[in-house]
Amino acid sequence: MTEDVKQDAQAPAAGVSKWRSKITISLSAFVMSLAMTAISAYSGLRGSDIVVVPPKQVLVFRDGEGANSILAVAARFDIINASADYGDVMLEASARIGQGGPSFAFSAPVKATFTSRSREAAEGCAIDSRCIPLAGLLVVEQPDTMIDFSGGASRTVMLAFPAAGWNCTSAKAQCADFESFEKALTSIGKAPLQLEFSLKFNSDGDRKISCGADKPDVGYLAQAGWLSLACKQREVKGRRWSF
Repeated sequence: MTEDVKQDAQAPAAGVSKWRSKITISLSAFVMSLAMTAISAYSGLRGSDIVVVPPKQVLVFRDGEGANSILAVAARFDIINASADYGDVMLEASARIGQGGPSFAFSAPVKATFTSRSREAAEGCAIDSRCIPLAGLLVVEQPDTMIDFSGGASRTVMLAFPAAGWNCTSAKAQCADFESFEKALTSIGKAPLQLEFSLKFNSDGDRKISCGADKPDVGYLAQAGWLSLACKQREVKGRRWSF
């Protein structure tokens, strides 16, 4: 076979090889594009990514004076939006006292400050806040604003839950145990305190945060008006998406 004939025979084979290479490159680019599109679509569907750090302790305190006083529970939550591109907002929050016990709605964010001059400090309370002076502690109920989390942001919020009959969202028989501060003391003084907090976010769904503490010293709580309890068992459950 002459040299010209050999070259003519090899030409189609070289053309097929180049064609296959182009097909392979195009297919790889398509697969990569498809993967990037899928990742982008997943991120868009996933939205925010809220991380809730469970509280290390809870505050139980008396709100009000005399026969009109009620029990209230407050807990601090460190909340992080791990998504840099999508914001979120907390729509609802509640606290359940006792396993299978009554549930109470969130009222407002609060701040708690240890001070021996709580009465004097309460007199200078800001006009848009409500100050609750206790023995060595000042609880300041702040304006009830929407709690939002922009992309990549983190916030520490302390939420208050009035454990009163008028704020109870459970069955009437369960709510009756918290009609007054005295009744509430009797109810929580029977066993170690079990709390479950529910936080609902607009984009990233619900979280259930549990806190297992010791049995409250209701005698001290009645005298001092407040009590701080460590959460010895802490757990967070729930998220919108799972794979």
